[in-house]
Amino acid sequence: MMRKKMSVESFSVLLARHPPVQKREGYCYGITDLPLQSPQEKTMEDTLAKWLTLCQAKGFKKVYTSPLQRCFLPARLLANRLGLPLWVDHHVRELNFGEWEGQAWNKISSVLLQQWVNSPWEFTPPGGESASMLLTRLKKFVTHLQEQSQNCIIITHGGPLRMLPALLAARKPDCLADPLAMGEARLYTVRI
Repeated sequence: MMRKKMSVESFSVLLARHPPVQKREGYCYGITDLPLQSPQEKTMEDTLAKWLTLCQAKGFKKVYTSPLQRCFLPARLLANRLGLPLWVDHHVRELNFGEWEGQAWNKISSVLLQQWVNSPWEFTPPGGESASMLLTRLKKFVTHLQEQSQNCIIITHGGPLRMLPALLAARKPDCLADPLAMGEARLYTVRI
């Protein structure tokens, strides 16, 4: 007697943005690996408490994280507290701003910045990525999630969080959408 494979109609995804980072106002950072803001212990505990509240009774199976420390460190703590495996995935890493990384915004060519504003999907900062390139990465990741069809947690950055909610809902993403604030999380249901 053959058993029918059970099909999953939907699964839950908790999208979370890393806690606040140590940064200098007015500087460009994307893949620059900035440390978390001090005092790390208090900020981290507050963030984890919020995330753990959203995780209750959802049966999460794994935690995905960007490799950058501002995501990886809280993701590792969350995975340990929930007893879940941690998967580091470069697909959910922040947008690479190339030569702009670490530069003051007011020192970057105003002509190039205007080109970026006028065409965010196509414009690529020198040596970096365009929003279209980020979208390609994220589409591969969402395809993986759909194939897995498991409740999961994703700790990532503002750039990916501008697009992931739309991709999870099978809508056209907006690279200029407002992302979650640092340290915030939101639960989504993904329909297959």
